[in-house]
Amino acid sequence: MLNITVKEVRDIYSATWVVLISSNTDIICPAGLTYLTEALSYSAAVVIPEGQSQEGYVRNGKDVITFSEISTDAVVSAMQTFKDDSFRQRVKDASRKRALDLLAAPVVTTRVFNALENILDSS
Repeated sequence: MLNITVKEVRDIYSATWVVLISSNTDIICPAGLTYLTEALSYSAAVVIPEGQSQEGYVRNGKDVITFSEISTDAVVSAMQTFKDDSFRQRVKDASRKRALDLLAAPVVTTRVFNALENILDSS
């Protein structure tokens, strides 16, 4: 097992042109969701198949580019959308923001729950 630093992981993601996550996304808990979250967190330009797992998690054309058909042509077509450097940069910026929003959601939920608990306890 390799032990690499966070800086090395960040450098790997910044050196990539696009990250292709190929997983079975028609199931609720797919392999690849951890990779997706990590790639988004490091502002990667991500291409991923459409499916149940990423619905409501990422947004096609905003945080990632999705493809509906598992074929070479579909994957290449999805990846080609990143040829426009300004579009690619917008998606990369949005992917990091999306990851931070998603990762913060449990913290916010916990804080709201605790606040409600305090309100109910004081009444």
